[in-house]
Amino acid sequence: MEIAFLLYPGMTALDFVGPHEVLCRLPGAVIRRVSKQPGPVKTDSEVQLIAECGFGYAMRPDVLVVPGAASATDMRDEPEILDWVRNAHAGTTWTTSVCTGSLILGAAGVLSGLEATTHWAALDRLLFMERNQRSRGWSKQAKSLPQPVYLPVSIWLCSWPRS
Repeated sequence: MEIAFLLYPGMTALDFVGPHEVLCRLPGAVIRRVSKQPGPVKTDSEVQLIAECGFGYAMRPDVLVVPGAASATDMRDEPEILDWVRNAHAGTTWTTSVCTGSLILGAAGVLSGLEATTHWAALDRLLFMERNQRSRGWSKQAKSLPQPVYLPVSIWLCSWPRS
């Protein structure tokens, strides 16, 4: 199972590290850390994460994880990121986000018509972007799993039947 994590400047390290620590331990999991270009990506706390793959790397992940950031709303002005998210989402079994990562999913248009949630302080931005309704906790609909925290859906994905 291929799991892709979107890395972008200013993202929150914990929103990546938490799900990564859970999902990388799945039997057969192949983790891809993806950014516009391969190389270091500086988080909002100055931690540098390494993206092994750039957007040009041909991949069809089974799971896409989009971490959040205080600056996640700014990603609506990053068409290259939004295009990559849309393209990756088209082939996933599950697309998920942590906290305000759902704002990136919303800006990419992959939450249209779905119930979604985000950090409470960003909920108005998500509602404005996609006209979504708020859910309680995390929301499991279709193949999109936006969530305010990383642990519940990471554990749920561990129980997802794999072939």
